[in-house]
Amino acid sequence: MKQINRVRTKQSWTVSGLNFKGPLRAEMELSFCLRGEVFDLAVDLRLSSPTFLGRYQEVMGEPNLLMLAIPKGLARGFEALGADCDLLCPHTGEYGREAKGGCNPADPLLSISWPLPFADQSIRDKQLSFIPPGSKGVIS
Repeated sequence: MKQINRVRTKQSWTVSGLNFKGPLRAEMELSFCLRGEVFDLAVDLRLSSPTFLGRYQEVMGEPNLLMLAIPKGLARGFEALGADCDLLCPHTGEYGREAKGGCNPADPLLSISWPLPFADQSIRDKQLSFIPPGSKGVIS
């Protein structure tokens, strides 16, 4: 692992993502909820993937202590299901702001059934674009 991020949310219903790294900096990521409980998901945004827009989602944290592995080319997001959640997220790539991408977690094309209404989002995540209708992929 080349980078390990610790993410802390103080407010219930906080949503983060859906974030990914562009094709030249694509990386694998792990997600592990150390405290609290989160709804964590990965969405396939790879160009020409047979599972394009497919997703995997899991409620993680205490008491199940599951870990989610997100392969290269998938976007990841989560929603805090309670206050004071802590996540540990190791990455196989180094941090690179220029390679960061994302799509809006409220995108109707993704049809994500978030467990709770959004209470808080970063300014960056609120401004993420929707996937254009008829798109064949976001990441090559």
